[in-house]
Amino acid sequence: MDNDIELEIGRAAAPGRYQVHVVSSPAGGDQREEFDLDVERLLRSRPGIEAGILSSAVGARRVLATAEQPVREVGQHLFEALFRRSVYGAYRASLGVAQQQGERLRVVLRFTAPELAALPWETLFDPERQTYVCRQEPMVRRIPAQFNPRAPLQVEPPLQVLAMVASPRGLPLLDVERERANLDEALRELTTAGLVEVTWVEQASWRSVHEQLLSGHWHVVHFIGHGDYDEGREEGILAFVGRDGRADLVEAGRFADLLGEAEPTPRLVVLNACSSGEGGGNDILSATAPALVHSGIEAVAAMQFAVSDEAAIAFAQGFYTAIAQSRGVDEAARSGRIAILGAAGSLEWLTPVLYLRGDSTHPIVMTPARRGRLPRPRDPEPGPDPTPARAAPADEGEPVDAVDDRTPTLVVPVAPEAASRRRARLRWVGAVVAGVVVLAAAGLVALVLRPSPAAAPPRLSVSTVLVPTRDPANTVTRIYAYDEATGTWGPWTPADDFTGATATNVGRYSATPSRDRTKVAYVQGVSRFSPVVYVAGPQGQHPHRLMTSPDRPCDHAKRPAWNSDGTRLAVVCVLPGRTSSLWIVRADDGARVRQVVPASRGLNLGAPSWDVAGHEIFTWQAPPPPPSDGLGKTGTPVFVSDRSSDATLHAVPHTRGDTYTDPDWASPGLLMVHAAAAGNRIVVVGPRSRWVVEGQYQSAAWSPDGTQVVAVLGAEGPADKRLVTFDYPDKTPVPTRVTGQFGVPAWGSR
Repeated sequence: MDNDIELEIGRAAAPGRYQVHVVSSPAGGDQREEFDLDVERLLRSRPGIEAGILSSAVGARRVLATAEQPVREVGQHLFEALFRRSVYGAYRASLGVAQQQGERLRVVLRFTAPELAALPWETLFDPERQTYVCRQEPMVRRIPAQFNPRAPLQVEPPLQVLAMVASPRGLPLLDVERERANLDEALRELTTAGLVEVTWVEQASWRSVHEQLLSGHWHVVHFIGHGDYDEGREEGILAFVGRDGRADLVEAGRFADLLGEAEPTPRLVVLNACSSGEGGGNDILSATAPALVHSGIEAVAAMQFAVSDEAAIAFAQGFYTAIAQSRGVDEAARSGRIAILGAAGSLEWLTPVLYLRGDSTHPIVMTPARRGRLPRPRDPEPGPDPTPARAAPADEGEPVDAVDDRTPTLVVPVAPEAASRRRARLRWVGAVVAGVVVLAAAGLVALVLRPSPAAAPPRLSVSTVLVPTRDPANTVTRIYAYDEATGTWGPWTPADDFTGATATNVGRYSATPSRDRTKVAYVQGVSRFSPVVYVAGPQGQHPHRLMTSPDRPCDHAKRPAWNSDGTRLAVVCVLPGRTSSLWIVRADDGARVRQVVPASRGLNLGAPSWDVAGHEIFTWQAPPPPPSDGLGKTGTPVFVSDRSSDATLHAVPHTRGDTYTDPDWASPGLLMVHAAAAGNRIVVVGPRSRWVVEGQYQSAAWSPDGTQVVAVLGAEGPADKRLVTFDYPDKTPVPTRVTGQFGVPAWGSR
């Protein structure tokens, strides 16, 4: 994320010394400092810190001050060791950048030395601000992902929580009824509002948990019980209830395998168990929480100390309320800490620890519940089944809209049942934005792409599809806007027409809205091989050019992709010899941020798509095309991290060696959409499945909410194509009233 300061902490070259490396930050990265730290002494102080934290839950004012003193001393010692000289400067500057943007600075810790991971970094105390860092800024511990993290899971309420409690004989007894009542009380307001639903497994055994995981669709798993770290096995354990009622010690690896039985695997695990966040000194991934994250769970909240009932209730209230409001798990953990602070003087807000897999902080995104499907006011009389390659005559059904001579032909929907389903579906999206708010002053041209402080910024409608279209004479390309909610079609008007378009390159002139739909990036030019990237407002107003001399790193730019906050663009550049490189540039002035994939001999990349949930940029890679094939059309799907210094392009799992056109990332847990070269199929690649629609589909793109796909239907050649939509995962095409010669469509945002 743009407001992360990510710190990699590990051993230095000299024995007994450690090093901190600023991997990235809003103020720039790559600062490095070495420091001394007596890790053994700090680890020996853990029992005293834990005792002080627990006593603070019930202590008097004098006791509280006594309990906090050693905690603050440890926290300040860790802070001063970590934030030295240049690292401290990067931290202070990053705080300033985040504050100017009205956001919080996320502190991300990544450990390469196991003994460091066992320290209580949540105690970090900033002596200048006189505050604990994790109370002001979200703090997470990041576990590098083995493979690409899944996109956020779009969840309509209620959030399904599988809660389990285990109190086996031979261990300190838990009051099972009280533990259940505590969590039920913590979530009462959310369950009453229909936002959360809890299913309980009491006296959790391997078999009972297994049966529940197989029988439901669980978003969150919440475990209440005993945990520990087994020094002999060097692995974290949880105590389930065995057949004889005694403890069945389940290692972290086995528990991860058990969770993998759920379909899909739960995105979030909360461990209300002692030592569930604590590990040994030989392997960072040996503790229960990081082991689960490493296995594929996106986020695990655990307890590094014992926790009182009151603190557990407060943390659950704050944590799950934030999750239900679609906040990231980092903000949810901080909300849980703040909720514990409601008990004056308590230090138990230090007890929770959050582990993340990769860069994902939104494993779950709560969406408004869908409204019921309403009947359509008037449907045409039932007609024959659609024949996608043939347009219906204009005298059948509804009248043809009036358009100018450069507008593609509008035809009548020929699938009334499908059209009725499509229109009913759009009811739940809400009212379409009626128009664009005009900015108040001409003097704000330089700031036109920023939200106006006096009014909401202009936006594209969520149901608007931008489609590059050639006129009948094949001499001019313009971007048209199709409103899927109303079926209307009209020009989206940037500064100039896109002259020089031909049947083979019209797709290169595609427009891409930013994710908040306040800006549109598009490619425009006057010859076949020299289009330029532009950024304009939602109606094409006030365009400005990017990547022009001296900051233009290429001769031709393929369709760009936006990052999550609309400040940067990923751009594939093509050099005169048709060699590609991948750049990240600033959207306001086109200045280069950095080259993600440098140009190399024979490198041919497709137009990119930026993962909104993580830090991956997807594209395709192929050998250079022959001169007769222009700039190439298909390749093998690949992705690269936008954060790493490693420019290696990684293959996308489950693509089976097919060749594809430009990918499009989908937010609801699906990897991307491809239009395959072989047969021109549409292929959706998920973590464990593929969704394939056979047919002559040239392009495909997701709707903003990831529930629909828009595609261009029609075989290669000069014949007109038809714009169609799908209700994912339904494979029945819903024809629109638009035919013509199209480029790649972009639906609301990518």
